[in-house]
Amino acid sequence: MKKSKFLFGLAIPVLSGCSCSFFNFGNYSWDKLKNDKVAISASSEKFENYKLEDFSSFDNKLNELKNVVVNNGSAKDFINRYNEVGANFNKIVNCYIIASTKYYATNDEVYQQKTQNYYSTYLNTSKFLMDLETDIYNSSNGIREAYFGGLSDEEIQERINGNAESQIEATYDEIFNQYQDDGQQLYLKYSNREISKEAYLDQGYDYFFRYINKANELVDKISSDNYLDFAYDYYYSRDYKYTDAVPFINYVKQYFVPILKNKAKLTKPDKVDKDLLTVISSYNLCNRRANMSDLFEEYADEMGGNYLSAYNNAFKYGYYCFSDNSNSMGTAYEWNLHGVNDGVLFFSRNYQDVLSVAHEFGHYYSCTQNGGVRKNDAYDLQETYSQSNEFTFCKYMLEQKKGDSNEVTYNYYVDQKVYDSLSQIINEAAITEIEQFAYTTENLTKDSLIEGVNTILASYEGTASETYFMAPCIASPCYYISYATSLMEAVQFAGFSFEDAKANYTKLVETGGKLTMVERWENAGLTSPFNEKTFQTLGKLFNSIADKY
Repeated sequence: MKKSKFLFGLAIPVLSGCSCSFFNFGNYSWDKLKNDKVAISASSEKFENYKLEDFSSFDNKLNELKNVVVNNGSAKDFINRYNEVGANFNKIVNCYIIASTKYYATNDEVYQQKTQNYYSTYLNTSKFLMDLETDIYNSSNGIREAYFGGLSDEEIQERINGNAESQIEATYDEIFNQYQDDGQQLYLKYSNREISKEAYLDQGYDYFFRYINKANELVDKISSDNYLDFAYDYYYSRDYKYTDAVPFINYVKQYFVPILKNKAKLTKPDKVDKDLLTVISSYNLCNRRANMSDLFEEYADEMGGNYLSAYNNAFKYGYYCFSDNSNSMGTAYEWNLHGVNDGVLFFSRNYQDVLSVAHEFGHYYSCTQNGGVRKNDAYDLQETYSQSNEFTFCKYMLEQKKGDSNEVTYNYYVDQKVYDSLSQIINEAAITEIEQFAYTTENLTKDSLIEGVNTILASYEGTASETYFMAPCIASPCYYISYATSLMEAVQFAGFSFEDAKANYTKLVETGGKLTMVERWENAGLTSPFNEKTFQTLGKLFNSIADKY
């Protein structure tokens, strides 16, 4: 989900909804989560007992810091007070992340209010620190040098001048976050069948149109020609513009739409054990846990090294929450904590299957690598880390099931997973095209927005969902192109042997340096999602699976 560039690492929005009070979870360990066939929710003690601190006196710390600056205090005093403020700032961010996750788990108004309070404190502190830079520039040489450390006057002025624009952007971040929460709540009502499809779409278009207008209002106040260009850089750190996605969309229509149009669903072979398939593919924690979690732990052992260390840190000593609350936000995500190479893992009821765990753990693994460098990668790369972990695990699972009496069932499960990627990429391309239309059309009205969306969906010849596009557009604007490009990369792991997948995946996540997004993909044995040849190669893969079933 899109949040502030400065506050958030990766948060994955997925779409569904689901029951039980947060504090009735009990103190389940990861081992109990795996082996207890009765419990259907779990969270770590570390997560449950996290102290949500009171920062009501934090303003005093900020004022003490400012007094040192404006009164030309010593550099040592400045550094000590600035570091103290920085440590508290990280605590504010982390309290926000924990409170927000508890809100997502319970939909409890108490946590909603805490979330809002922490976020406001974060924004106010950010504004204070940006304003303080002008005072630091005018302070003593020692303080100025301690803070700006070798920047030229021109570079310092450029930074200070940019703060005014950053504060405008931060103000809109708060508005956009509320809009996105509204979108999540709307989708939750629809997924819980509290409102009809027609009501969902009608209100959704109102929300979408509201967001478009507010986004265009922001663009008028900053040095950006287009909201898409702004969002692609500011929120998602992509090294390409929205216009670069146009050929991608066209390739999707040329190579992928005809395949799915000709065979929307795979035919299930008679030899598939339907009961086993239900269990291993179930999104419900109770159904899948005993059958799949042990296998995923074995996979972590096989991966070894930094991967296994991250796994142990996450599920033995870390912050995780599996919510079975029917009112919880339908999502799974990993959120990077600040000041440490650690993160929070959250899974709502319908996102507790083993591949959802693999997906979010892929984010966690990348979060812990290279001193946090991976946290700043483009979202397309971050999604590649997570989705590729799903397919690498699938390769391991198939290797373990060779000669097994249920090998056919597991092969079908993985083939279905690969083939499902086809419809996902198509839907995400449609979302991207809709957003390109929405944010570039002048004098847009709600009626012309609806007409434009319907025209775009029609061009996908029934392969793009009429309702699926709405939730991402109103709850995660400009995000889903990252799912599409990264999935193009991740599916390529299905063509590797497990040993090659393991080596390439480790290289993908752990390679440092200042490689571009495409260079990092290519370094891991992958071809670019913007290359027509990649579409041709994957088209053959999808067709071979369609022919197989």
